[in-house]
Amino acid sequence: MNIDPISRAYRSTAVVGFTVIAAFVALNFMVDYAPYLESMLRSGNRVAQKYGEAPLLKVYPGKSAAEINGLLAETWSRPYSYEAFTQFKEQPFQGRYVNVDASGFRASANQAAWPPRQGEASVFVFGGSTTFGYGVADAETVPSYLQGELRARLGARVSVYNFGRGFYYSTQERILFEQLLAGGHVPDVAIFIDGLNEFSYPSDEPQFSPRLKALFGTVSSVRSVVSWSKVPAIRAVKRLVRSVRGRSADRDLASAGRAGTDLARAGVTSIVARYLANKKLIEAIARGYGVKAIFVWQPVPLYKYDLASHLFAAPADSPGVAEGYEAMAARRLREDLGTGFLWCADIQEGRREPLYVDRVHYTAAFSKATAACITGLIKERELLAPQ
Repeated sequence: MNIDPISRAYRSTAVVGFTVIAAFVALNFMVDYAPYLESMLRSGNRVAQKYGEAPLLKVYPGKSAAEINGLLAETWSRPYSYEAFTQFKEQPFQGRYVNVDASGFRASANQAAWPPRQGEASVFVFGGSTTFGYGVADAETVPSYLQGELRARLGARVSVYNFGRGFYYSTQERILFEQLLAGGHVPDVAIFIDGLNEFSYPSDEPQFSPRLKALFGTVSSVRSVVSWSKVPAIRAVKRLVRSVRGRSADRDLASAGRAGTDLARAGVTSIVARYLANKKLIEAIARGYGVKAIFVWQPVPLYKYDLASHLFAAPADSPGVAEGYEAMAARRLREDLGTGFLWCADIQEGRREPLYVDRVHYTAAFSKATAACITGLIKERELLAPQ
């Protein structure tokens, strides 16, 4: 019997079958991950790609183009990692400009050891990416300047820990605060810096909730879980992309989330009410642990700032923020929000210089001004006693 025709037919079938399978895998890979691979191949300086280098030289005085590129690459190339209850966190990172401790906080100038030592006043600062300090170095964040200001004004050895995280708003901050307390990490003072991100999440769902919903929606049966999620090639590809995929400046710069239609449905009044409810819950929890809670309403470009001085102005990217700030301003005039509520939202009024390194994140100088506002009101209201 001549087996050559059989061998040829077998080889042809194998080649065709392999080609079909390879094409199927490649097609799915391209559909799901091509945008991310394209992003990975671009420079880490996504801000310069969007706005050009000229504006950056104005908001980073004294820094060379190479230093700016390095800083922004470290800012925007870091992936997030999973965290229970809060959904995600800033991943531990060591760089020249950005350093994130495995315990979840970003380093400040002269960063104290973790956990806080006895005999030092410990301050945990919570907030979003403006608190974390996207676009500025470790020593140029609001919490870092806050530590220096508190030490100078109070005459105390103060250790500040920057728990600001990209996209976070008051609900996530409350949960993170609770988790730290439950883990035995009890500060003397907890400061919550909020405002901008409150209006990005009118449905009270964190940033990556749509992805999680889509993930669960695709799992229709136990068989689908076993047959697809266990495929080594698919798992390897997904792990690779997740590990190297960083933030997208187009998506993250404004932390605007999914605010458009949701905001219109929820309304700024309900968002302000949610913030105040979280504030009340935090105060109750803090009292139970003997922690002094302080709440700061932060400055943003769309409230009492001359946008002619804003080199990266894009009002449409933060829907509802201007209306939300007006509503919050009216609310604080109608009722007493307590001596622990600090209004720093209007410190940029009348200033005619660039205060932002992108659409919403503070320059080093404006981070310092924000820290000065916080410490000034703390001292004025005698919220913390000198030591």
